[in-house]
Amino acid sequence: MRNVMIATGLSLTALAGCTENAAQIPTSPRPEFFQVSQMPDACRHEASVRYAQLPGNIIMEPAVMDTSGGYSVRGTYATTNMQHSIGCRFTANGEYIGLGRV
Repeated sequence: MRNVMIATGLSLTALAGCTENAAQIPTSPRPEFFQVSQMPDACRHEASVRYAQLPGNIIMEPAVMDTSGGYSVRGTYATTNMQHSIGCRFTANGEYIGLGRV
C-alpha cells in the first residue's frame, strides 16, 4: 500500500489517507505556497514539538493532490542511524490542516 503525504522536507506517505493505488491519485501543478525549499512554518513547528528538533537539511518533494481535494507534501530527513519521514496536509487553498509521520 502506498500513501502520499505532503512534502515538507520530510517524507510523507499515509498522511492523506489515499487509495491503495497511488496512480489513482490525481496530480496537479504545485500551488505557489508549496514552491519553497522548507516545509511551511506551522508544519515545521508542530513537527519540532511532536518529534524533537528537526535538522535543516529536509528534502522536499512536490505536493500531490489527495482524494479530498487538498494537498499532501512529503519529505525526508536523516539522523545518524536512520531515515525519517513526516508529512503535512493542506486544504486546496493552502490552509494547514495537520501533520503525520511515516
